[in-house]
Amino acid sequence: MAGYHEVVYTDKTKEVVDQKLEENKNGANNIMWRISSTLFGHLRYNVDLTPIEEMKHLHNQENV
Repeated sequence: MAGYHEVVYTDKTKEVVDQKLEENKNGANNIMWRISSTLFGHLRYNVDLTPIEEMKHLHNQENV
């Protein structure tokens, strides 16, 4: 049985990662951790799923 994994990488996350990478170039020893958790859910087949407000800018209708 295969699984599906999706990661949300926001602009804020990118800013922090870029900052930590730059600090590491200057001798800092920032250890960057990736933390994930598992979420199981069951959706009814007749429920319309639309992007949440915070993610609407990432939605591309052509890919639907």
